[in-house]
Amino acid sequence: LMDAVPPEEAKVWDQLSCKKVIFHFTFMPKGLVNQLTADLYKHITDELKHVWAYGILLHYADDPNTEALVVENSYKRDIQIQVKGLYASQFIGVIIQALKNIIDTYKGLSYRMQIPCVCPTCSTLAEPQIYTEAELIEKLKEEKLQVYCNKLDDKIDIKPILESIGIHHPLFQRKKETSGVFNPTSPAGELK
Repeated sequence: LMDAVPPEEAKVWDQLSCKKVIFHFTFMPKGLVNQLTADLYKHITDELKHVWAYGILLHYADDPNTEALVVENSYKRDIQIQVKGLYASQFIGVIIQALKNIIDTYKGLSYRMQIPCVCPTCSTLAEPQIYTEAELIEKLKEEKLQVYCNKLDDKIDIKPILESIGIHHPLFQRKKETSGVFNPTSPAGELK
């Protein structure tokens, strides 16, 4: 049996300097983090110290100083992912995709992926403005590139919020291609 107590590194984790995402479930099957542990085993440097019953500590293979803490809370029905380091955005994207792949194996399992705001005000707060992935993607589909942050009391761009967790949405590229700059894919390379 795995230890129920997290290691010391998890207990003293600095939450303010991290990229964060919370997967909140209406119903959460037991053992999702255990499945994630199996899928991301190559990022575990010490199986005895960095894996416990409700969480894992991971190190990005391309940079051992980029670390992740993934914790399952069955009472809140959520999984929190926090990543810090030079390649935090890339690594959190890897973890998110692995978790989404696991979730897809459960028929009808629904979740909300909650993403904290990255504005200068929220970056210093323990409880920043939270957006859902679905809400941000819907705004992009409506061709709205900004969202309102209540903590900042102003609008901020959606792109840095999604890119902070490794999501590079195709709508960003389409907007760039039609923004009045040279477009090599258009007929005769004309300006749009």
